[in-house]
Amino acid sequence: MDCRMWRAALTGLTFLAALAGCGDDSSDTATTAAATSIPVTSAPTTAAPATAAPVTDAPPPTEETPAPPTTSAASTANCTSAAILPTLRAEFTVEIVGVDIRECQNGYARVFAQPDQSTCGQTGGSCYENEQVFLRDDGGSWVYITSGTGIACTDPDLRPPELETACVALGLR
Repeated sequence: MDCRMWRAALTGLTFLAALAGCGDDSSDTATTAAATSIPVTSAPTTAAPATAAPVTDAPPPTEETPAPPTTSAASTANCTSAAILPTLRAEFTVEIVGVDIRECQNGYARVFAQPDQSTCGQTGGSCYENEQVFLRDDGGSWVYITSGTGIACTDPDLRPPELETACVALGLR
C-alpha cells in the first residue's frame, strides 16, 4: 500500500505512524514532531484494519433513478389523521379540514378527504363532496398517488394502473 492510500484510510496515531514510515516528502520531521505532540482524545478503541477498502468511483444518484420507497418498520408512516392531513392539504386547492381513514396497511392508505363546508348554502359559498384519496408511504411520510370518486379497486375498468399494488396491499382486490 502506498502513502496516499494510508493517508485516505487511517486516522490518529495509526495515520502518523504509517505516514512516518512512507519516506516521501509528505512527512518531514517538523510535521511528524508537531503531530506527535498533539494529545489524542478520540483514538479508536479497536485496531485499524490491516488493509484499506478498495476505493470505487460510483456515480452519484440522479433524478432519473429515484430510490425505492423504504418498508422498514422504523420508517413506516403513521396511520393517523395528524400524519395524513398535511399531505391532503398540500395536494388540494380546497381547504381540507378532516380525514376519514378507511384502510391503512402495508405502506398504503385509502382515505376520504373532508373539505371545509363552512360556506356551503351561503350566497357565493361552495359545497364539496368528500374525496377518495390513495396514498403511499415513502420513508415515513405520506405521498399522494391519485384521487377520485369513480375509483374502485374491485373493478378493472375503474382501477387506474398506478393503483394495482395499492389495492392489493390494502386488501381491496
